[in-house]
Amino acid sequence: MAYPAIRKLCHGGLAITVALGLDGCANLTPPADSEITQQALAATPLPANWVSAGKAAEFDPAWLGFGDDGNAQALITEALTNNPDLRIAALRLEQSRLQVGIASAKLLPSVGIGAQYATDPTPGGAASSNGIGLMLSWEIDLWGRVRAERKAAEADYYSATADYAYARQSLAAATLRAWLTAILAGRQLDLIHDALADSEHQLQVIDTRWRIGQATEYDLALVKAQRQSYIDAMQSLEQSRLVALRGLEALLGRYPAASINVASTLPDVPALPTTGTPINIVERRPDMAAARKQFESMFFSVQEARAARLPALSIFGGVGRMAKEIIGFVDTKKTLYPIGASLVWPLFTGGQRQTVLEIRTVQQQEAVVKYTQTILRAMSEVENALSAESTLAARQQALRAKVVHYERAVELVRIQLRVGQVDTYDVLQQELQLNRARSDEETVLAERLVQRINLHLALGGAFEPVVPVAVANPS
Repeated sequence: MAYPAIRKLCHGGLAITVALGLDGCANLTPPADSEITQQALAATPLPANWVSAGKAAEFDPAWLGFGDDGNAQALITEALTNNPDLRIAALRLEQSRLQVGIASAKLLPSVGIGAQYATDPTPGGAASSNGIGLMLSWEIDLWGRVRAERKAAEADYYSATADYAYARQSLAAATLRAWLTAILAGRQLDLIHDALADSEHQLQVIDTRWRIGQATEYDLALVKAQRQSYIDAMQSLEQSRLVALRGLEALLGRYPAASINVASTLPDVPALPTTGTPINIVERRPDMAAARKQFESMFFSVQEARAARLPALSIFGGVGRMAKEIIGFVDTKKTLYPIGASLVWPLFTGGQRQTVLEIRTVQQQEAVVKYTQTILRAMSEVENALSAESTLAARQQALRAKVVHYERAVELVRIQLRVGQVDTYDVLQQELQLNRARSDEETVLAERLVQRINLHLALGGAFEPVVPVAVANPS
């Protein structure tokens, strides 16, 4: 709503206002997002491209290959629907939206009704007045104080909306990580079962050798110790599997019974496509938008505190019916139409309002620093994930080759067994080596998938087929 005459006074300056050195009306136009970002990165300019591996092009969230897995997508949907932490975040978002309504209500007139009735005059008085009336009062927002307060509440709401969107993305990422952890734990448990079976077979062979004098008790003790180590590893992995399953169930809002079914094998890692540039992340990530809106909220809080030092003008009016009695006799009955205005100017408050303005200004500076912190943390997350992608891809390739060589070694030792060059113990020993190599490969594969999730989240990628949060009108 515009007040041309008042704004002319505001920008032109009232003589007494200028004389007292006040700043004038609230600025209701916040800095552009690019200006806020530039201010936040004044001391830390972003590079044009990522330092770690990654091509400078536009990021496509569809490249999270296993995110299209039916089971994974169903788990994400369930978590987003039932997770208690996310439900709490949604309720806080609703509270923020309602706060905008409270701030907006201050721009509207307030209407009230009052009535009085007494059968006798007030003790010690000679007359009483009875009646009913309707009153309207309205603070004219001369300097934009109330509008600045409302805009600050709106910025808080949009910040909370972005935080909620990021909370959904983070929950989806946590669900996928827990899902992969549970799959890896199950897969490792299968491998350790195979290793334990081979170890027990080895123990039988070495025990037979010891009985016929072809092995020493030392050899027997070593094989027994190895078998016990596999038993211990199996128990540890079983515990890890149960913890992983319960952790996944807790994210889904289920009772942690460790009874959820997950896939038996890990998915493949899709090729890494282009990842965009650092400035894209600033524009895309919801937590970045939340930090910018927090700065905007503090900007309007400063404007509200600045305008609060200027005069407050209120108008009022009403209609009422009054009956006046003098010593039991009705004297008059009349209808009243009171109207008026009030002007309040806090000339001296012991420096309180000026101090509030200074506090809000410092809080605005803090919001810029927090935005800088958010940007640097995001850049670090992307660089770490890209670096891990490169390193883990090389490790996975090396371990794949190691597995292939051990598989060939097992084939060859089995041929030697058939021609009598080795015995069963040697075959089992090579199978155990192959088992360990496969376990290492599975571990690196799972870690690479986890880092792909981290990279996807760090780049601001979505985990849902549609945009999860639409910014609604908060008022």
